[in-house]
Order: sequence, then C-alpha cells, then structure tokens
Amino acid sequence: MHKFSYWHEGLIFSLIFFIVMAIPCGLIAFFGSRLIYNLGQRPSNDSKVHMEMLLPVGVTMVLSFGLLIAFYKFFSD
Repeated sequence: MHKFSYWHEGLIFSLIFFIVMAIPCGLIAFFGSRLIYNLGQRPSNDSKVHMEMLLPVGVTMVLSFGLLIAFYKFFSD
C-alpha cells in the first residue's frame, strides 16, 4: 500500500484555491445585493443604477481573472 505524504501541501493548495474563488464571489454577491437594493429604491433610474454597478463588477471580474492566472502560474511550475 502506497502512503500519501502530501497532506499539508494539498490542504494549502485547497485553502488558497478557496480564497481565490471566495473573494470574487463575495464581492459580486455584495455588488448584486447593492444593485437590487438600489433598484428597489429608485426603479425609474434603472439604467443609471446598472451603469453605476458596471465599473465595480468589471474591475472584480478582471482582478479575479488575474488571481486565477497567477494561481495557475504559481502552481504549474
């Protein structure tokens, strides 16, 4: 029977991957809840409210893509 000896490395890998995925998901959930709240408060300004959320969501998407690429580059070598 072959014994698995990389428990610490596997747990660190899983924890880092969880953090890389959880930060953008949490930010998008926060921006989405803010969007829904603002739409409920100002329904006649829906296009303005959507445009206000475009920049934060776009920046979050670009940063999360960069984090995933950095994660891949770091662990692929």
